[in-house]
Amino acid sequence: HTFGDVLHTLIHKDGNLTELLDHATVKDPRGVSYFCGAPSTVVYPPMDTEAISRLLRELRIIAAFDYIVVDIPFDRFLMQEDLRDRATGTVLVTDATDGSQLKLARGYAALCQQVSEQETSAGSEIFLLTNRCNSFPMRLPELSSLQELGQIPFLPQSDTAGQLSSMASLPVFDALI
Repeated sequence: HTFGDVLHTLIHKDGNLTELLDHATVKDPRGVSYFCGAPSTVVYPPMDTEAISRLLRELRIIAAFDYIVVDIPFDRFLMQEDLRDRATGTVLVTDATDGSQLKLARGYAALCQQVSEQETSAGSEIFLLTNRCNSFPMRLPELSSLQELGQIPFLPQSDTAGQLSSMASLPVFDALI
């Protein structure tokens, strides 16, 4: 089973999702569970709020995870109030370029405005992580209220396993655990 099967079941609301999630999960030698074989976004439409909530509920039923990482574009995160409310931590990732930081600052301002207008919370604590940097990046004043996890340097390994192994040894994730 693949994550494509999981998406099909979520979208069409057929089949035993809990059993499918259990079979589609792969565990690496360090004990990290993940889904591999993510399908093309052309094949499957984006999941709506209900589908994401159902997926998270089912993952909690399995109860085999200490943490669940949801990697979604920032604009989708803004629309997912339920997801924000369930999160124990939110990590906003940027690289050290000015353009990337400006884009993140605009998105963060939109989140703050949305929270203020709707009189809700941003959900969890929000952290900033700078990726692929070789020096201490300049930080925009608009992002100064975010707690900084740290920086992940540019990693020259070409394979995913090597990059993950290098990242796992960095102390930047300790604040989340």
